[in-house]
Amino acid sequence: MTTETPIRRQYLEIKARHQNAILLFRLGDFYEAFDEDAKLLSRELDIALTSKPIGKGERVPLAGVPHFVLEKHLATLISRGHRVAICEKVKIQILSAIWWNSRSSDCRSETITEKN
Repeated sequence: MTTETPIRRQYLEIKARHQNAILLFRLGDFYEAFDEDAKLLSRELDIALTSKPIGKGERVPLAGVPHFVLEKHLATLISRGHRVAICEKVKIQILSAIWWNSRSSDCRSETITEKN
């Protein structure tokens, strides 16, 4: 029997398809990274590394950034040679399910724009 929450399972499925990138998973007002991605994100952006429960008393490393500063942090990560995949949540009213849009556009330096 698995101890993973449905969101954890979805995250792992999407991460398996994008292993060569930091996966930022939109949850509420934050883009969150888990496991090794969280540790890397914390180190590269000098942000707090915490943990999140995944069921049955188990926790995984977590680091996240608010949605309104995502572009700034993407620029930092990309300038340091990292690839980033972004996963947005899409709500569909079918059986009260929440589906995740995993069309991960790899962020590259040319996709970042500077705001004056």
